[in-house]
Amino acid sequence: DPAGGLPITANSIVVGPTGGFGWVLQLDDGPPKSLRIDQIEVDSSTTLMLAIPYPQGTSFSISANTSPWCSPSNTHSCTDEFAAVDSIQHVRYSQGNKYYYDTNTKMLYIRVIMFPLTYTGDNLNSPTAMWHLWDLDDPNNKPWDKREHALDRYSFSGITLPKYSTGNYLQITADCNQGSASSYCTNTPSYVEPQVCPLGYVQVSYDKCCVSAESTNCVDFTAPPTNSPTTLPTFGPNSNLFYNPGFEDSTLTP
Repeated sequence: DPAGGLPITANSIVVGPTGGFGWVLQLDDGPPKSLRIDQIEVDSSTTLMLAIPYPQGTSFSISANTSPWCSPSNTHSCTDEFAAVDSIQHVRYSQGNKYYYDTNTKMLYIRVIMFPLTYTGDNLNSPTAMWHLWDLDDPNNKPWDKREHALDRYSFSGITLPKYSTGNYLQITADCNQGSASSYCTNTPSYVEPQVCPLGYVQVSYDKCCVSAESTNCVDFTAPPTNSPTTLPTFGPNSNLFYNPGFEDSTLTP
């Protein structure tokens, strides 16, 4: 990408910031007819949007799928088909199982989310299995799965991070005219870059738009962080802190 994008290859492992407006994926051979997204590590408290340009007239089948040994029942499901909605906002603020194709800009939008390894819907909030947006504290209520939480996670000293699972994945299947390579649609169409900021605002960082770079009148796509769960340190009567910001006074060294 001459504009400085991250190179993407087959079987890519992509790491980057979440929150903000989102990511755009463009491949040299054209839009992928089949795209599998797995090993996802995204906390539901911050949103990761993915936009892919597709030619006009493309139809989509998008789903979340669990590990192959899943067997559906009243209390859990093994796949969830995403439904089309009519705006980017409806995808961004959805439970994660929606998509939107903008016929004017020729962009497909989905929200990349984490869901459990062994099911796509549970009866945690409903009488029967239903998809919902999981967070890292949701319990796993399946007796045959010994994990305490629905999502894999890593916790240490009061800090909890998402941990990807292997076996579950998001699947995008596009019905389009085949390009020169069989796995791709015809060449990437001329598309309109997503409008990140509202009218009258400029982008000043990955996740913030302001009236100007110096303005405090801003729109922040990422919710403000919560206070650290780690207790602040305490000090005894003889503090071991040294105040020597310029390192010019040698008498203050230990």
